[in-house]
Amino acid sequence: KASYLVNYRYSFLEIAKKLHAINMDKETLDYQDLSFKFNLPTTHAGTFAVWFTGLFDRYINDVPDVSDWKTLWDSNDSWSRQKNWALGVNHTYRFRTGGTLSSIIAYTGAYTRLGMNDYDEKLTKMPDMNGRNVSWNLIANVKHQHKFSSRYTMQNGIEHQHMDFCTWMDYIHEVGGPMYRVYESNGNTGLTRFYTNHKVAISSRLSAVAGANVMWFHLNNQCLFEPRASLQYKTSPSSTLSIAYSLNSRKESIDAYFVKAPSPQTSRNPNKDLGLTRSHHISASFAQRLGENAMLKI
Repeated sequence: KASYLVNYRYSFLEIAKKLHAINMDKETLDYQDLSFKFNLPTTHAGTFAVWFTGLFDRYINDVPDVSDWKTLWDSNDSWSRQKNWALGVNHTYRFRTGGTLSSIIAYTGAYTRLGMNDYDEKLTKMPDMNGRNVSWNLIANVKHQHKFSSRYTMQNGIEHQHMDFCTWMDYIHEVGGPMYRVYESNGNTGLTRFYTNHKVAISSRLSAVAGANVMWFHLNNQCLFEPRASLQYKTSPSSTLSIAYSLNSRKESIDAYFVKAPSPQTSRNPNKDLGLTRSHHISASFAQRLGENAMLKI
């Protein structure tokens, strides 16, 4: 049967302010978010799911009355608006042979706008700072998992992410003066990842997982190989000892790669050749089940 889940929240402080239950003076804190998921199983085509989560956040700090000014900070106002969202469709199909094919396509985004204004004693409004940042991602993922036996499970997949952004900021050189564009940047690129994982039960107590990721960063055509391996040993029916190793790569915030150099003698975008950050991870853990509903893990 089909099912759904819907959740909506609204800022308690803003409700209390509108009901005059609290006095927030010149401040506005308006927050609300919405989430839903619709699960749609079919007879022969697998199960589809449509989901969304998003939020809207608005902050306003109005300038106080002139009689309440005590510092320079009291002679300005500030405001910001923020929106975040994620929308996606999932599909899961189970083969008669035992394998599972999972697919996801999603669209995520973020919008931020903020500003500040100065005032004189006549409450003349003078812009001080203004900025905007918009970013969005399109993500597609396909994963196939198959359990060949009780001792061996294989998982393979591919994921592609397209990233786009646009940001700018204006500022003044002196109070009451014109605004100048101090920063502006935009661009887009992609990141593709291929991965494979294999889990093998070597014995009734010892199991191993081995795999690899291959990442391709489209901006500078960097291709990286990341091995993964772990071992888990059951020291008793209620305790396990694990050790794992992985080589992980991480991209920086996308706007870092599109920073424009101030000097004409240097490259227009000197960070475009910046590689992904890489790190080796080694971990060990011990888990002991203390009862039916409790576990200790170190």
